[in-house]
Amino acid sequence: MIKGLALVLALSYCSTINAGIIFSNEITGLAPENFNPFMDGQFVDAHAVVSGIGRGSGIAGTSGQDRYNARSWSTSSTIDLNDCFRFTIAPQAGFEMDYSDFIYTGQRSTSGPTTFSFRTSVASSATINLSSALFQNVTAPIEFRLYGYGASLASGTFSTNDFSFNGPVSQISAIPEPPSAALGVLAMTAGLWHSRLRRLPLSTTTSAGE
Repeated sequence: MIKGLALVLALSYCSTINAGIIFSNEITGLAPENFNPFMDGQFVDAHAVVSGIGRGSGIAGTSGQDRYNARSWSTSSTIDLNDCFRFTIAPQAGFEMDYSDFIYTGQRSTSGPTTFSFRTSVASSATINLSSALFQNVTAPIEFRLYGYGASLASGTFSTNDFSFNGPVSQISAIPEPPSAALGVLAMTAGLWHSRLRRLPLSTTTSAGE
């Protein structure tokens, strides 16, 4: 029997872990690998849109109950950009996201990948800090990718057993009217009032003793 090695990683440098869950899935079921992407049982913030967890074209789903399992990971010491689990997350119109961290539990077979990298569609760096400015006030979709490589055999497996993207999702504040425009409206209103005063008919009042 092949024994699996469990991995638990928190990819963040932010102290606020419980700021809210944007997208998570405990991944349960007899054969989650049959779906690409897998979406059953996922939790999604009411103002977020997500893809589910999917696979890159370089890996293939393989049997694994209660986990999203795959084989054919790169046996090279460098990343194959097609060998990854992927997640796309976007806020709904009028909302923004402030990511704090990504936490997941992974499991590899003894011949599975030994090196892992977490990257995104908006940063080329291999080291990602989700609490950095790049991942705050996010209003556009981001694809996150979890790569595995350095497997000893192509038949070696690696799975994501559960995951959670954390951080608050909030409504974008209304943009205040520029001061110049506001002053212009004020000046126009004053002008209209002055014009109205000039058109009022004149009246004379004479007091009783005059």
